[in-house]
Amino acid sequence: MKGLVQVRWISPFFFCKRVIYDEKILKNGLCTAIPTAEMSRSEWLEARRRGIGGSDAGAVLGMNRYSSPLSVYLSKKGFGNNGEKESPALRWGKMAENAIRDGIARDMGFLIEEAPVMFASIKHPFMLANLDGLIWLPEPREIEGKTLEGTGGLEIKTASGRNAGFGEEEIPDSYYAQVQHYMAVTGLSWFLLAVMFEKSDGKIYVVPRNGEFIARLIEREKAFWEGFVMPGIMPAPSGGEHESEILDGIYPSCSADVILPEETELLCREYAEAAAEEKSAAERKKLIQEKIKIAILEASPEADAGKQKITARAGDAKISWTKQIRKSVDTERLKKAGLYDLYSKETPTFVMRITSGNPKSAADIL
Repeated sequence: MKGLVQVRWISPFFFCKRVIYDEKILKNGLCTAIPTAEMSRSEWLEARRRGIGGSDAGAVLGMNRYSSPLSVYLSKKGFGNNGEKESPALRWGKMAENAIRDGIARDMGFLIEEAPVMFASIKHPFMLANLDGLIWLPEPREIEGKTLEGTGGLEIKTASGRNAGFGEEEIPDSYYAQVQHYMAVTGLSWFLLAVMFEKSDGKIYVVPRNGEFIARLIEREKAFWEGFVMPGIMPAPSGGEHESEILDGIYPSCSADVILPEETELLCREYAEAAAEEKSAAERKKLIQEKIKIAILEASPEADAGKQKITARAGDAKISWTKQIRKSVDTERLKKAGLYDLYSKETPTFVMRITSGNPKSAADIL
């Protein structure tokens, strides 16, 4: 078949050493390759914890709203789920990778090789890369309006829709950081990001190498690895829910009474002040709402939010006042009927009460 690269096998039971990553990537002297074909998932996850992978890059750079430097740090230290439990979406996505890879190769007329290895940067050994595929274009080829040639990479993603950070030319920042990280490790000059959207055929994005971005990425990842992970220093939290979930589940048991350093008292005072400000802001917000309602009623005495949706304008501001029905379960009736315990379930929550000075300043964090 014209244009296809011949596959050279070393062992059918170990891993196939392909032409592209052997002759086009490893020979450039930028990275090494650790075979992963025979690794169990726990072994593969343990190997990933020894460095920063592409999916970590966006979080380390502060470009991922679902992760942060702190959550990456906790993952590297073995806290939290660490990927041991795969979500159904992730499991099905991995099962579909081969079909997607083969389909792209067939439709576009070039060979895409699997890369059953974990690449590791020689200059920066903490930088790791697991690629979904490698592409070799011996001659210039126009793809999505860009002329590509030589060796490139493939990353496969699934998305719920175009509103998930994708546009005609735009991709989410975290995915951009991911493929740039891969190019930093392997030396590749371009990537194809194949995104499978729900209820559509998907789209291929071309991501060229960005040397300036890669230089900053390496600097930030190096600072994170050597400044936090290696010495065991936790980065500052970002306040995301993903961090709270990991932190709440870190310790299965704890000392009954812990003495913290004196500077922690300042945090407790800051929290008490923030709680007071939050309460004050909520009261002020409610008062403002009441004043706006009065303004609406004065402007339209016949207005009745219980019967219709009321809309109003005040300059550039748009206001809607609508009756909403919220359904809830009558727990008392269920208890009397003896059904409450049968259909209820226990969900653990972690409550932190902070009291600073005046006991009245105590508040609960859920």
